[in-house]
Amino acid sequence: MVNDTKQVFDDDIRSSQSARVPRADVVAACLEQRVKSILGNVQHAETEPIQIVKYEVGERYRLHVDWFFTPQNETVKSKNETRQWNRLASIFAYLDDDCIGGETHFPELSPISSTMDSRKFRLEGSGKGLYVKPRKGSAILWNNLHANGSGDLRVAHAGLPVSSGRKIGMNIWSKFFLDRQMIGEAH
Repeated sequence: MVNDTKQVFDDDIRSSQSARVPRADVVAACLEQRVKSILGNVQHAETEPIQIVKYEVGERYRLHVDWFFTPQNETVKSKNETRQWNRLASIFAYLDDDCIGGETHFPELSPISSTMDSRKFRLEGSGKGLYVKPRKGSAILWNNLHANGSGDLRVAHAGLPVSSGRKIGMNIWSKFFLDRQMIGEAH
């Protein structure tokens, strides 16, 4: 969604509200530069516009991946060419954690040890998957693609329902252009 308008998603997949932050926003530009420094020598020529998302009681985002099964096309007007890209890295930052529930669940990732910080993670009785609790000021970073550019199904994740309160987060996605090297190329 663009220009401060509100969007509510299909309840079968996602029930939340989101907004895109304009690229001209000073804070968005600063965050984009920070993301590039975090990614180091991994290709990070661009990010998508930042997305702010809010989950109220009962709202969630069912199991999904952030990468696209079919790469996206982007036209470079100055060169009159089209380039294909996909989402290389995802960052989800928690901006407000005034809620119960709302964990980000990665069912295919290894669970954490019982000695880990229970304020950040939740252990499930089944011992399967990684559950990250909403914690204001913290963020999750993961790579969406294998080294060959194909999508990694292990990073499928879900935003679990909020039981009470609300969860506000921020999505930042870096673009990987398929016509460039993923690692080591100058940016």
